[in-house]
Amino acid sequence: MIYISYSHSDRGMVSVLSRELSLQGYQVWFDMEINVDDPWWKLINEKIRRCDVFIVLITKSSIASPNTLKEVVFALEKARERDKIIIPAVFDADALRTNKEWMLYLGRYHWVICDTADPSWINKISEVVARTYGNGQRRRKLYEEYSELLKSQNTLYASMKLTEIMDLILLELEDCMASKRNGLLMELDRCLEQAEPLYRYDYSPEARAGAEKRLKTLDRIYSLPELKQEDVDDIFSLACAIRLLYWEREIRWQCADTVTGGDVSDGIVKTLPESEYAKKQAPYRALFMETLASDDWKADCSEAETEYILHAGDYLYEQSQSQRREKPVLQTAETPDEKMESIARYIQDGNHVFELIGRDEKAADFLRCLITSYERLKNYCDVVGARKISAECIERIAELKQRFLQSREEKISEATQAEKGIKALLGLTLPGSGEYDVFLSHKSEDEDIAGYVYGFLKSNLKEVFFDKVSLPEISKTEYRKAIMNALDHSKHFIVIVTKIETLQDTKEKDWVKTEMETFHAEIDEGRKPDSNFIILATDEVYDQVVAKNKRNIYIDWRKYTILKTSEYRETLMQYLK
Repeated sequence: MIYISYSHSDRGMVSVLSRELSLQGYQVWFDMEINVDDPWWKLINEKIRRCDVFIVLITKSSIASPNTLKEVVFALEKARERDKIIIPAVFDADALRTNKEWMLYLGRYHWVICDTADPSWINKISEVVARTYGNGQRRRKLYEEYSELLKSQNTLYASMKLTEIMDLILLELEDCMASKRNGLLMELDRCLEQAEPLYRYDYSPEARAGAEKRLKTLDRIYSLPELKQEDVDDIFSLACAIRLLYWEREIRWQCADTVTGGDVSDGIVKTLPESEYAKKQAPYRALFMETLASDDWKADCSEAETEYILHAGDYLYEQSQSQRREKPVLQTAETPDEKMESIARYIQDGNHVFELIGRDEKAADFLRCLITSYERLKNYCDVVGARKISAECIERIAELKQRFLQSREEKISEATQAEKGIKALLGLTLPGSGEYDVFLSHKSEDEDIAGYVYGFLKSNLKEVFFDKVSLPEISKTEYRKAIMNALDHSKHFIVIVTKIETLQDTKEKDWVKTEMETFHAEIDEGRKPDSNFIILATDEVYDQVVAKNKRNIYIDWRKYTILKTSEYRETLMQYLK
């Protein structure tokens, strides 16, 4: 959700901006929707706490408004621990610069300079929303599709999804805050690392089209400042240059092989031998080794950055050419008769679904039926090897699940007889078809934090159970069984805590405490010996716990790692190996 903060004298501008953002598919809220009898400040606090993006329109009127400043201060308090995007839309820069109090709060943020006399101010704000919030949402959806494609062993289209993700990362790198750049570069590196082993010596037209697109992405990567600067003065940039040059060479060779039909030497795509890339790495290598020898650099790096730097030496080319993988033996394709038999069996298995739908109108919910239909078509495509259509189905399923989440009520509904039949047929009742790296537990009011943690874990290519995504269409009668099954199939457990009472021994029971107690018992009784139980607490809860040396929380939780929600990106991954 996008929250717009403003002075009431600027209401006309807010209405125009809200309408434009809504037309682009965003959910927008501002205080025009408050009724006279509502407890307005409590409602505003709740909307700010739950929003993903906070836009403040800065004019002479809003600068003079104590309530607008109050909203800004509250939003900034929540931004760090809840990972919110803050967008100051500045219509009067001079008034802002001369106000010490406002500058104290917003001076460090990127301003969107606007002018009411120029109608393009709406587009400026929309573009920033798309580049930050919209880009992040698209990447999260692509990561979900990538995971599903890997499960279907559709490596060609999985590699295409990685190319789309890398393009979005490169777009964000063009205009991001310095504090976010290193994280984006490490994410780009992970995508390249995942893409390399997906190569299958495929010379089909669709593989060639994907390779040609990936070559354009590699050209953009090769143009990054970290790979062009001659005098790099920080060790992270040196490590980044070494690693990206390695991957750039490896992936470019694969693309050349595909585009040329296996004849890399024909000159259609220019590729350099490893020896040339080793020469390109040489200046970075000398500076890197020299800087690495002194431990002074560690003080300025997060734990994730430190690990990234320490492993950069693994990506240095030797002068000798490395050996390539042998081409795999191609499997014999199914005969037409075998394919038709598979199709016939698959269709026959599902014939009774239509009869079930006809018995109960509740089962005909539009989005549920669409999700079900695409799941069925995807499974059929996997049977007959229709990779392109299977990949398109995964895209549609991800889109529909997002729409389903936006449209459904918080309350979990009962399943109808027809829905049970459909889900049982398609294997949608339980998420036990694969293993999860992480089970993500949270209260409904903390879904915003959980969503960002989920996105972060997916960007680190972890398989995550997050009920809002993994079980969007689950019913009440199936919920407990599905949750228990997911806990059983998860290696690590993360719980979001925004109130200290969640960690105390109280009589109040909810799903979060049930999930915590279940996973704790699995660890305590030796069934999950290599698993981690991680508590992600807001800064306020973290400080309360540390101040009492954990004596104010239940004894079962004292032995587990507690991290701040404002700092998890720096340390979380070391616990999830």
